[in-house]
Amino acid sequence: MSKLQHRLHIKQPSLRSLPKPARARQGKASIAIIAGEGALAHLITRACLARGEVPLIIMLPHKRQASVKSFFGCQVLFPKTPWAALRLAHANSIRRVIFAGKYTRSTAKHEAERTSKNILLAFITRRLIARFGDDRAMRRIAWILKLFAIRVVAPQEFCPALTPQRHGLLGTVSVSSSEKRDIQLAKRVLDLLAPLDIGQSIVVNSGLVLGIETLEGTDALLQSVARLKKQRAISGGVLVKLPKIGQRRDLDLPAIGVKTVRMVTKAGLRGIAIECQGALLIPPDATIAAANKHSIFICGIAASSK
Repeated sequence: MSKLQHRLHIKQPSLRSLPKPARARQGKASIAIIAGEGALAHLITRACLARGEVPLIIMLPHKRQASVKSFFGCQVLFPKTPWAALRLAHANSIRRVIFAGKYTRSTAKHEAERTSKNILLAFITRRLIARFGDDRAMRRIAWILKLFAIRVVAPQEFCPALTPQRHGLLGTVSVSSSEKRDIQLAKRVLDLLAPLDIGQSIVVNSGLVLGIETLEGTDALLQSVARLKKQRAISGGVLVKLPKIGQRRDLDLPAIGVKTVRMVTKAGLRGIAIECQGALLIPPDATIAAANKHSIFICGIAASSK
């Protein structure tokens, strides 16, 4: 048996609301959470424990490292590269993996070049992530996992509440007719760009595209839009964040949270549109409450028919 094949022992959880099976169960993990930036890995850990499963946490390197204490005593491993994470999962006999949290292609490329001693693996990482883009790279990573008999599981399979289940408003702020037209325009533009695998977010105002998400992500898009609107004295606008046509729903779904709402407010936008069952709210209640507080609408729209 490998030295990495440890048995997990759950410590007393710090949250009273954690269900009894999480406190009682001990044993070997069969599911791993690949934890990137943000709170999603923490929420998925709680959901796994609620179902009586003890996950192995594989923490990928990034700037905002989550506290080990936030995983309720589950074993946490710290590989230096995605390829090291794959080896750890295989060594621990993991059969299912959940990707939880942001791990940008630029960060992945940097880590592979900086830490990988295997030149071939570093080259493959650069090719997958830098050349093919997020969606196609993730598909190839999933294919590699399948070679090791590891299946990718969608976060929403464990936490259905993270995805909006119905069309229409999720909060109390209404959408105007002009904003509905902007949402439809944004949706058409994203559908046209989907084959190019550029991004999942776009900002539209009064029929004009103010910005499209690129390598730098949604935060950079909103910062850019905020500067543009300030320079040209533009008011209003809508952030639309949708999965690409044909994108796998178990990999890299668009996500919004409280921080997104705050940045949308700072950029002077009026609201956010996401796809029903095609985006994650992290966490849902706090995100919707923040939107209501800042008079920002959040609405769910239908998926593209293509």
